[in-house]
Amino acid sequence: AMQIRRFLLEQQSKGPTVAPSLYSSLKFLRDHLKADLPLDDAILSEFKQKYLKHLPEQARPLTLKVWRYLMMVGRRGDELGKATVMVLRVLVSNLRFLHTRRASLLPGMSDERIQVWQVSEGKDGAPFRIAVPTHLHESWPAIQDLQDWLENRFGPCAREIMVFEVVLVGMDRVILTGRRCSGQRFILFLRALLQRPPLQLSDEEVELITTYSLRRTPPSAADAMGLPQCDRDGLGNWRDASSRKEPMSVRYSSYRLHASADTKRLIVRALSHAAEHYPDGEISRLSGIRPHIERMKFELSRAEWGSGAEVLPIPSPPQRAPRASDAADSFGRS
Repeated sequence: AMQIRRFLLEQQSKGPTVAPSLYSSLKFLRDHLKADLPLDDAILSEFKQKYLKHLPEQARPLTLKVWRYLMMVGRRGDELGKATVMVLRVLVSNLRFLHTRRASLLPGMSDERIQVWQVSEGKDGAPFRIAVPTHLHESWPAIQDLQDWLENRFGPCAREIMVFEVVLVGMDRVILTGRRCSGQRFILFLRALLQRPPLQLSDEEVELITTYSLRRTPPSAADAMGLPQCDRDGLGNWRDASSRKEPMSVRYSSYRLHASADTKRLIVRALSHAAEHYPDGEISRLSGIRPHIERMKFELSRAEWGSGAEVLPIPSPPQRAPRASDAADSFGRS
């Protein structure tokens, strides 16, 4: 029992649920394989108790005031602004943070409207690609500007690292290293960022914010907007743990990454629009966007959001070939 306790305590540093999950696995082995494991010993009770009630309330999506604040800080031209756009890139990508650490940029597949990243290993062990829209607002290619800035500062490695390690010093100074950021460092920076004025979230509020808060924001927004199932599935690359294949309409589409980015771009626009009208609101306020979705899609097709998808002119009526009867008079005579 002492050896098991020592092992579980060593694993606790990897996350609050790691040790309880391992305890559960050991219990499974004992019960099903009749392994002689002293898991009922009193010195292991703390792990059993944590296992029974370690499931906290799911991380909540970011509120509209947090989104508005991140967009405001992201527009700064300094390093703090760039680091904030890096946070927004993680949010809009809708990737698990672990997968951002396995992502590399594919410049040959990227264009003025999307950045394409390849994740070397997904949840099912297979690689996959995701698209991130280059623009976060009209005429503001924030994601592409960030990538250009990172490559100018760190060189080619900026195409191999999606999130660089960043530390906030004081209120406005950040230290960006050339190393890949860990999940813990990322959360420390994000929480410190959200406690800056004018937002100034409390300690209790930022404790509820994790990387999953970012990941839950786009799907929650898509649901509130009433987007079709296919659009919502596109946020997750049209795959889940129960299916190793995408729908045929997706699997054979060469436009699938752009389609995914179109949904993400629409959500970005909707979040900003809702935040203007409900600065203290929740994601549920995006339900008020529903009557305007088609107009927003038209707006997002303009070159101000990246060229390449502009709306074509209305087709002219087809020209009918002249017929012999066209020359006949009212009596049918030619």
